[in-house]
Amino acid sequence: MKRFLAVVSVFLLATLFFTACSQSDPSVLSVTGSVVFDFADDESAPDTRLSLFVQTDTASQRADHITAVHTESGLTWQIPEPRLIAGSDKNWAGYTNLRPAPGDVIKNGSYSCLYVDAAGNEASTVVTVAYPEELLTATALTARDCIKTAVTEYIALYTETDDLLFFNKRRSSWKSNADIAKDYRNAYTMRRCLVTANNGVVCLLPPEALKETKAAAASADE
Repeated sequence: MKRFLAVVSVFLLATLFFTACSQSDPSVLSVTGSVVFDFADDESAPDTRLSLFVQTDTASQRADHITAVHTESGLTWQIPEPRLIAGSDKNWAGYTNLRPAPGDVIKNGSYSCLYVDAAGNEASTVVTVAYPEELLTATALTARDCIKTAVTEYIALYTETDDLLFFNKRRSSWKSNADIAKDYRNAYTMRRCLVTANNGVVCLLPPEALKETKAAAASADE
């Protein structure tokens, strides 16, 4: 979870979200819903969850709760204590780990989102969730083939204690994992992340150990 929260924070601060209109104060500037497919290994189907965040202006009171309702089915998620991410002129409030009921799946379609601040002021908006349902039973080896739209691949590097060291596109100079280990000697594991253009789908591919490549990186310096 710590790894995923770090990655989500980078997404929120580095990309523009969908435009949405609020109906009352506080001002909801936008909302994003990302379906995350977390592959633990190459053979297993992914663990799946929904990350939902609303973007507000900093003039608003702190968030009290968020309610998300799937328009067609009435499925409801309550977020009583949203996680807060502060930017220079905007804030985000939401949660990275919304899960379906046992035996169910995250539903595609529109979700109405009600944001309530600590003073009881409300704002509502709508976000659309859309993902290829083939991903629910995919493996890490077939995930990319399930996505018919363009994807961007990012590299996330972590220390042995799961602190995020790097999150960005793969550098052109990194021809192998040994090159990565040479540049980031504290990197312990790496994950490749496939992200669609609107952040609607995020595939976290299995962790790759970099510890074995450190010897090769050290040899390259000798």
